[in-house]
Amino acid sequence: MSASIGDAVNFQSLPWESNEAFPSETASNGTGFSEIEARATAGHVLRLRKAARSYFVPSSMSEPAWALMLSLYTFGRRDRISVASMAKRAALPATTASRWLRQLHRDGYINLLSDGRDKRALRVALTAAGSEAMNRTFVDAQFITK
Repeated sequence: MSASIGDAVNFQSLPWESNEAFPSETASNGTGFSEIEARATAGHVLRLRKAARSYFVPSSMSEPAWALMLSLYTFGRRDRISVASMAKRAALPATTASRWLRQLHRDGYINLLSDGRDKRALRVALTAAGSEAMNRTFVDAQFITK
């Protein structure tokens, strides 16, 4: 059975929970969370990137491609998002987004579909392979429990 993003998230087993934090690490410093929480989040992000390397071909692991996959994954597999919306959501120039979307399409992680209302426009959707790669990435990074 594969896990999905809707499954329970387990952040209870952090390796540094048993260590005493220094006062400077626990103060919020006006950010709303402590330095130790920020470091924990950074650790989660690093585990996520490391896990992704197991499920994506190297040509799909650039920063722009990863930003696009994360953005599309938040929408879900059934959604069809315009290329312009994808670029904006991933904070990429439209030309960069288009180039990396074509690469992700060649690698089999997304579908590029014609827009029924505008023949010049394309819509983007995750393929089953793209959705599975993202699900497995999050499971391996321990963001989702099995």
